[in-house]
Amino acid sequence: MTFQALHMKMTNIGIIVNNNHVKAWQHLVILKLFRLEGLQFVIINTSDSSIDNDTTKQSVVYMLHEKLDKKIFRKKFNFNKKIDIKSFTKEIPVFDLNSFGIDLFNSENDSIAEYLHKYDLDFILNFGLQNCGGKFTQAARKGIISYILDGENVANPYPPCYWEMVKSVPKIGASLILTDFDGKNSVLLKVSLSTYPNSIHINRDQIYKLAVLIIPRLIKKFNTSGELPVNNTLDSSSLEVETQHAENYDFNLPGSFVAIKNIGKLFFRFLSRNLFYKELGLWSVLYTQNRSSDLLDLQLNTFCYLKYKKGTFIADPFIINKEGISYIFIEEYDYKKAKGHISVTSIDSQGNQSSIQKIIENPFHMSYPFVFEVDGTHYIIPETSSDHTIQLYRCIDFPGKWEFQQNLMDNINAKDSTLFYFDKKWWLFTSVNDAGIKELVYNELFLYYSDDVFSGKWQSHPLNPIVTDPKLSRSAGKIFQQDGNIYRPSQDCLGNYGNAINFCKITVLNEHNYEEVTVSKIKPDWDSKLKGLHTYNFDDQFAVIDVFQSRSKI
Repeated sequence: MTFQALHMKMTNIGIIVNNNHVKAWQHLVILKLFRLEGLQFVIINTSDSSIDNDTTKQSVVYMLHEKLDKKIFRKKFNFNKKIDIKSFTKEIPVFDLNSFGIDLFNSENDSIAEYLHKYDLDFILNFGLQNCGGKFTQAARKGIISYILDGENVANPYPPCYWEMVKSVPKIGASLILTDFDGKNSVLLKVSLSTYPNSIHINRDQIYKLAVLIIPRLIKKFNTSGELPVNNTLDSSSLEVETQHAENYDFNLPGSFVAIKNIGKLFFRFLSRNLFYKELGLWSVLYTQNRSSDLLDLQLNTFCYLKYKKGTFIADPFIINKEGISYIFIEEYDYKKAKGHISVTSIDSQGNQSSIQKIIENPFHMSYPFVFEVDGTHYIIPETSSDHTIQLYRCIDFPGKWEFQQNLMDNINAKDSTLFYFDKKWWLFTSVNDAGIKELVYNELFLYYSDDVFSGKWQSHPLNPIVTDPKLSRSAGKIFQQDGNIYRPSQDCLGNYGNAINFCKITVLNEHNYEEVTVSKIKPDWDSKLKGLHTYNFDDQFAVIDVFQSRSKI
């Protein structure tokens, strides 16, 4: 990790720290970077009191709320805890900005950039300044990278993750911002996650967990390609909270009266959820024979409910038509066992339903029975993330008898794996929890491809993850083609799991690139009792969906 004269191509990174300290999430990022090959570093030490909240402006009630929140919702890891970097950066050169005694933001002063040029920096990670300006932006070829939470860059930054929680904004957002050589800001990556309803610190920990995941990944890609993926160029003045949510933010610390009112609001929200509703709700499967010729247009008011056994719910329907009978493969969840297994039922052309038959069960939870056919044989890929595998089952007597054939992948925490055969290749879309963090399970969609679905050889797409957004990442049924276009149903899990279904049109799918655009959305708005839906499939006769409603304790 020592800084050496360049005798081969290396990526040179400066890391700005504040008074020789970083926050715990920044510490984890640095440790991850140290494990990557082809990188060398220099620590840039500065002092910026504005990077931390000024507690003198905080009301007594708000400070009490922060302390109680941290105690009640304490986590094993505090991502905002300050850590002294001296112990683990002893072999890395340190450039101390404090010794200059000059204004970093003075656009006329270029001495800092000149001094830093000897390190030949590709870019700088900003872990120690609220803002970077002036000639300092010219200290690295590519610029300065900062991780900014929504609202942190406004004139009077509000407490991070506070107003989103209080006002039930569905997401916490953040951006990786690149300040380039000329001082212009660009968005490298925008990320978000669903807002936890009752805890400031849980929300902060979760949004910083994302930083620990995406920053090393971005730098690893840069080290491979030599380019940073700028997605959207913005003026520094426009890096604000998204306009559709701006009315929810106060942009100020709450006074004592407002803080008391907000605590009461959060308390009654928590009380009503836990007193009146069971933690696990009820999923149901619906079907309709009035299937529109336009597969994106669901006649939702024509759907009928499938019957299910007492003490269970059914979800994740996949449908296969064989000899005029539509077989619906489902997750059947047993409340007593607290896990799901794979079952099947059928409906004929008159809508008569057969009894539900259990077909695959394991000691761990199973769901999302993706069914497909190869050379006349049917296969199922159920969701088996609890086993850290992607399993494949082969049908030996349709529809009720199946046997395990192989693991498509091992040592992977993947959900809702969906295959699609296109351009003589098998494409495997799956939501991978790459960080092993429970709260981020819906956030990222990965893509793999293979010439042979049974080979066990899957190539990771170079753009992985191809989607990082809880609104879009998780699969919601089979990928299908219509009018020459490819559509991927996806779940909208922003705010809550399985809020709605999106139809994403895949515009580019090959070994080098992937692009999609969301063209429509299905919401459970035809019945006030329904709170969500998250799977859509169809065969020649029927369309099937699943819907969610809360279970009352009363």
